[in-house]
Amino acid sequence: MFGRRNTLRVAIAGAVLLIAVTQTDIASGQSGDALPKPATDEGVSMEELINSEMPYWVGFRSQLGFDTSENIIRELALSRRGAESVVEWSVPLSGDETAELDRRIRLQEEAGLATDHLKKIESFGGLYIDHHAGGYVQLNFTDMPSAIERAEVESLFDTPKSLRFRLVERSLAELREAQSAVVAAELSPVTMVAVDVIANELVVGTHDRSSVDDSTHATSEDNALRSTLESIVDLPFTIEYAAPYDDACVNRSDCGSSPDEFRGGLHTDSVSNSPCTAAFQAGDTVGNAYLISAGHCEVGQNQGDDVSIGGQPSDSTNHYIVGTNTNQQGSDADAVLIGIAAADVNNWIYKNHQRKTWEIRQIKQTTNYAANSVVCMAGRTIGNHRCGTVTNDSATITSNQTGIQIIDVVRWQFFWPGNHSSLGGSSGSPVYVNRKAMGVHKGVYSLTYEHESGVTVASVAFSKIQNVQDALGVTVRTTP
Repeated sequence: MFGRRNTLRVAIAGAVLLIAVTQTDIASGQSGDALPKPATDEGVSMEELINSEMPYWVGFRSQLGFDTSENIIRELALSRRGAESVVEWSVPLSGDETAELDRRIRLQEEAGLATDHLKKIESFGGLYIDHHAGGYVQLNFTDMPSAIERAEVESLFDTPKSLRFRLVERSLAELREAQSAVVAAELSPVTMVAVDVIANELVVGTHDRSSVDDSTHATSEDNALRSTLESIVDLPFTIEYAAPYDDACVNRSDCGSSPDEFRGGLHTDSVSNSPCTAAFQAGDTVGNAYLISAGHCEVGQNQGDDVSIGGQPSDSTNHYIVGTNTNQQGSDADAVLIGIAAADVNNWIYKNHQRKTWEIRQIKQTTNYAANSVVCMAGRTIGNHRCGTVTNDSATITSNQTGIQIIDVVRWQFFWPGNHSSLGGSSGSPVYVNRKAMGVHKGVYSLTYEHESGVTVASVAFSKIQNVQDALGVTVRTTP
């Protein structure tokens, strides 16, 4: 048995985060030296925007190993190149830095595709993108591969020089087996079980103790959970405090409004349930058109029930619930279809409340998401699109509201300027990167406000796009 290292931490400890900022929009065909105008709120100057976003830009660039001088970042933000990078990556970047981040995105996609093959290797311990070391793929093995095996692994990547090999104590198969054992135990205080490939251990979430006045009682519960986990798994684990909840909006008046076109990123309202957000448009093999949203948004609804989309009045001919709601115990996708008219077909999403659009060109054709991969989301509540990094690529999370357990979801984190206690209304939001569909937002794992930096660290989860498509029998609409 390996030596135990059981620790306790809050949900944000040790995470690698990308900073989310207000977006700009560059009109197609723009020429000359005119600077792309930032999509600031009315009355907010460029200087005010830079000052408010600077702490997050500094943090993001620090995580990527780029220069964190505020003077240099300010110059980039005021340059054409820097303004363009804010559109794509939520942060001012130089030309070389943009090229480097593009390289890392390509690398994380290769890593996801390579994982299927690597899982067949008994000693494989998982992989992740190491932004701290300059954007390498870190490959874990319990036994270092032979020269022949290493060459086979390197052949899975276009740039083998971007790979690093590391010895770890536990294989990915061992970690997944332990994850399954904890899930099967159905422990009532457990809200999340996932594998942390970076720490090479298990991560177990339990209900937030912040509301427990009796610290002795809280400690007793923690010790009892730790003891139970030790009787189930024979490897290190970390306990996190969080009470995951779905992101349907509590009050309609708090969720704002969205444009009327039928695109992802706009709001949805069912007849009797709380407001949410639409993800992507999709189609089936016989030509029907749909919008995808989160299944828990339509709990209690029936097939054919009306759904209002983006402020449009309910119309049972064009906007209605279709097929099976996949938000069921043990499902790997929390999703549902909303029928729309064929005339409304497109493949665009809104990336913020000011109608800045983003064309979905591809679908991520894998259910493997490397840890620390960059992802982005646009939703009803968060306004502008926000980007962050994957924490766990295959977590099992139980909703604190419904008690429904969804498997194989992706947990990721992003910075959200201000102090926020809810993302209510963002359920069903599109999750994507580089104009490629990656998933459908499910809900919040935890929201932690950092007083010193004035930012909320949002740990959230989404259903993988391949799982959603398979469960619903549709394909996300992309550019032909």
